Amino acid sequence: MNKKIIKFFSLFLVLVIALTAAPINLEADAAATFTTEPMLSAGENYTVALKSDGTVWAWGQNSNGQLGDGTTTQRTVPVQVKGLGNVEAITAASRHTVALKNDGTVWAWGWNRYGQLGDGTITDSLTPVKVKGLDNVKAIAADVDYTLALKNDGTVWAWGSNYRGQLGDGTKMTRYSPVKVEILNEIQAIVSTDSHTVALKKDGTVWAWGSNSRGQLGDGTTTDRLTPIKVENLNKVVAVAAGGSHSVALKNDGTVWAWGYNWQSQLGDGTQKRRTAPVKVKNLSTVQAVTAGANYTLALDKDGTVWAWGWNSSGQLGDGTFARRSTPVKVNNLNNVQTLSAGGGHTVVLKNDGTLWAWGRNYHGKLGNGTSRTAYASPVQVLSPDGEGYFNLYGIAPTSVTLDYTAKTLAVGKSFTIKPTVSPSNVTHPTVTWSSSNTKVATVSDGKVTAKSGGVATITAKTINGKTATCKVTVPQYVSLRIGYTKAIQNGAQTTIDSAGTKPLILGGRTMIPLRFVGEKMGAPVNYVNTKTPITLVYGAKTVTVTLESKKMTVTENGKTKTITLDVAAQLKDGKTYIPLRAVGEALDFTVYYDADTKIIIVANLKMSASTRNTRLSEAKAYIK
Repeated sequence: MNKKIIKFFSLFLVLVIALTAAPINLEADAAATFTTEPMLSAGENYTVALKSDGTVWAWGQNSNGQLGDGTTTQRTVPVQVKGLGNVEAITAASRHTVALKNDGTVWAWGWNRYGQLGDGTITDSLTPVKVKGLDNVKAIAADVDYTLALKNDGTVWAWGSNYRGQLGDGTKMTRYSPVKVEILNEIQAIVSTDSHTVALKKDGTVWAWGSNSRGQLGDGTTTDRLTPIKVENLNKVVAVAAGGSHSVALKNDGTVWAWGYNWQSQLGDGTQKRRTAPVKVKNLSTVQAVTAGANYTLALDKDGTVWAWGWNSSGQLGDGTFARRSTPVKVNNLNNVQTLSAGGGHTVVLKNDGTLWAWGRNYHGKLGNGTSRTAYASPVQVLSPDGEGYFNLYGIAPTSVTLDYTAKTLAVGKSFTIKPTVSPSNVTHPTVTWSSSNTKVATVSDGKVTAKSGGVATITAKTINGKTATCKVTVPQYVSLRIGYTKAIQNGAQTTIDSAGTKPLILGGRTMIPLRFVGEKMGAPVNYVNTKTPITLVYGAKTVTVTLESKKMTVTENGKTKTITLDVAAQLKDGKTYIPLRAVGEALDFTVYYDADTKIIIVANLKMSASTRNTRLSEAKAYIK
């Protein structure tokens, strides 16, 4: 009874399905240029892993060819599935395995007594076969003797054994090729177990069907359902998991809920009482992913730690003991976990550095550490195929990423490009993905950042294994300083320059304004030491420096300095340092407009039209005395 992980940020990550077709000759299709997010799936007595290059690897029991290497030989270290590339999702069942390729087709191998490979036969296959008549698939799920697929249109399809109605087609007929699950649409994730299936809809509700003898369908009854029924009193769900006879849901607030069989406290509510409707797991509030195994459950916290509860006779909770736990306990010596999967008494996780760790029952070598020792109650590392090193799903994994800019001030409408450097230099997948914390302020595409409106946005570069670096982008707010001789207006509000009524100066035909005033209006700190030393204004990533009696202004940003020549040297008057406003505009990437007759100045962003500028010039004249 294997269960799959559902990731908090990828709502369509699910445990998924297998399909097959008549045996054909597969070529390893351009895996060298294909990259995907690594994935794990723990089966009943074996484990499957998807590498970032799109290849699939497996280890453990192989009695029905579920490892896909063309043999029935047990493996205690990873072996590559034959002739299969460009895979983007995997799922391991009891004795058959399923893979989803990036072209939307599904492939399966292993045990096929009930047609769970989907190729129209009941013949086992030691290598992948294509599922017939199925495409446009985006997720898969499988367990024991049946398989499911979620298509891009939100419908669910199923095939294989159906004695408890687990295919959801309203019958108990075995199906040797895919049939549509009744009434379901707008589904974004599916998971399956021994004989029941759980689906998550886009509206955050959860639906289930199949066996319900333990209340695992969550509808308040113990009646089997041949078609989907809604789980009671559950919404705002972002991920689901299914255990042997229990089900689990992760809500958008980070809490975990469970229902069904509870004889080993797998529901985590501190009891052993069966629940036919969801109950809240105790002491968890910041979870990002969940997975369920045979009578036990695990959760991945946002801090990268793993918590477990329920059955523990083989150490599958990873806390160093073999004692049942009725509430979550922390897995020993484990952090920086990225994804996880629980199966038939063992658990496997992927860390951010690409390494794999496993614990629990080790029959048939399914922990992948080169042994078949009965059990491990704490995590052990999965070995490489040669048994000499350690398996890594990223190949040579990134250890860090840095950016050539860590902060930048950018005017509206302007762009610049950030260059990332991923270490080490020989990393297998050096590409990064980009995101902006506020796309209304700044957007990013392939490292090119474009300012949209005033505010602050954090641009993040992320490697395939989760290493990040950031650049703080400050886009000046909409600023319009309309200066008369004694008054100033900012954003339509009339103000004096300061409480003392300081006047701007007109020197050499240039409007001079106190630097402190500019800082106050822009929300930028101005630092004075004394009148004989440089004065600085810090605005976002920029540091503007002026010195009294000097016609030079320097602007430093990310270690790069440019010099601006002032028409009139910085002046000290009444204890205030005055500089030409035009220079401030140039330093801070504003456009400065002059009215030749009145020396009124407007500092505006690029959105200001010519008519608006002229209107404001006219308004400002009224304040001149």
